[in-house]
Amino acid sequence: VEQRTGHARVESLVSGPGIGLIHDFLVAERGCTPPERLSGYSGDGDLPALITRHAIEGSDHGCVRTMAMFCRIFGAHTSNMLLATLATRGV
Repeated sequence: VEQRTGHARVESLVSGPGIGLIHDFLVAERGCTPPERLSGYSGDGDLPALITRHAIEGSDHGCVRTMAMFCRIFGAHTSNMLLATLATRGV
C-alpha cells in the first residue's frame, strides 16, 4: 500500500480504491488472476466494481479472496473505531 499511495493507513484499504489495492497485492503475492484477464475488464477504472461482481458471482477465486480480505479489514477497523470512540449506544 505504501508503495502505491505513499503512506500505509488502513483508510487506504477500507474504501473503493482499497479493493483494487488488495486485489493487486493478491495478484502479486498469491498468483490471483490479474484484472486484465477478468471477464468484463475494460480498463475504464471501475476495477472495484468488477472485482465485487466476480466475487458475488463466485466466478473468480481471487476476487472472492479480495472481498473476503476487504471485509475482514473493514470489520476490524470498524470494531477498533467503535472501541476508540466508546460507542456504547450503537453505531
